[in-house]
Amino acid sequence: MTHDYKVTFTREEQIATIAASWLDAHASERRYITEFVENTLTKRLRKKDRLKIEYFDRTCKYDEPAYVTFRPLTLHVDRAIWYAAKAGDEYARFVIAHEVGHIILHDNDAKAFSSDRSLRIRFAEKEHSAEWQANTFAAYFLLPDELVEKFNDEELLHIFCGTPRTVVRERLASFREARRASIKRFEGDACNRCGNFTIVRDGNRLKCANTVGSELGKLVAAAIKCHIKLADSDFGVKDFDENVCEENDPVKGKSALQKYNAAMTKLTANGTCSANTCLTSGNRTTLGANILAQAEAANAIVYPCPGTTTTTTTSTTTTTCPGGCCCAGGVPTKTVFTTGLGSGTCGHLDA
Repeated sequence: MTHDYKVTFTREEQIATIAASWLDAHASERRYITEFVENTLTKRLRKKDRLKIEYFDRTCKYDEPAYVTFRPLTLHVDRAIWYAAKAGDEYARFVIAHEVGHIILHDNDAKAFSSDRSLRIRFAEKEHSAEWQANTFAAYFLLPDELVEKFNDEELLHIFCGTPRTVVRERLASFREARRASIKRFEGDACNRCGNFTIVRDGNRLKCANTVGSELGKLVAAAIKCHIKLADSDFGVKDFDENVCEENDPVKGKSALQKYNAAMTKLTANGTCSANTCLTSGNRTTLGANILAQAEAANAIVYPCPGTTTTTTTSTTTTTCPGGCCCAGGVPTKTVFTTGLGSGTCGHLDA
């Protein structure tokens, strides 16, 4: 009777990648597993160890249909199973694909194929099971992801791929679970010991990023409004404290930067950004200060002027009023404009 045995931990994603690498270069033979063994597998293994195929005739239906031995590397297969696989029999094809999994994944310990799960050793982690690994390889080899995704139907995959229904069901379940995992956003490399991923709830990650982006936009828009108010006050010779508008309002706490920081504090309090290792509390605060500094630097482009103005002067411009101009006080002969220039750095009365 066949017994399972413990092998090096190999997770499903790794086995799927190995199976795909063999299929990529030999896609034309994926339905003809016997031709794959005779041609592709023997040629590719020749440099490492020549593969021999030996046929035998089972005298009892309970005898194992196939098994692998090493030194020399030999695939022993029941003659009837081999020819049934050539003819497309679903069970026979899976038996051969299972043994191919042993040949590719294992060394020296390959055992005979067995479909009886009760004969397998119970491991704490199935990824240590040689039989599970060989079955997983066979499933991915006969039912690659692109076909499972294309048909995504048990009946169609069973007919088109010539694979046992139980294998089709397990592959569909595995494929759909992988899809759900990708939607939940499992992130990073799998643990080498348990094969699990780190889960990141993308809903909160996206909400965090979207909220920070929105608040940064509000910060820049508020800073531009402050610049416009400052320019208007300069031309109107009125006092305006730009610092209160942009960075620090000691009375109301409603400056542009204070509003941004208040929104970031709320994100921290409700845990929206707790899973986002990039947009930490400190990084968000620094980001706001940097964005505001960029808006400040751009202000000189919008309102160009000399680098420094240090004096306060008054200039008068006299223009003759066009003829025919009338008003309640009579006909004016002149219009006088007076412009006052404040002291300090251009665009910043508080500097």
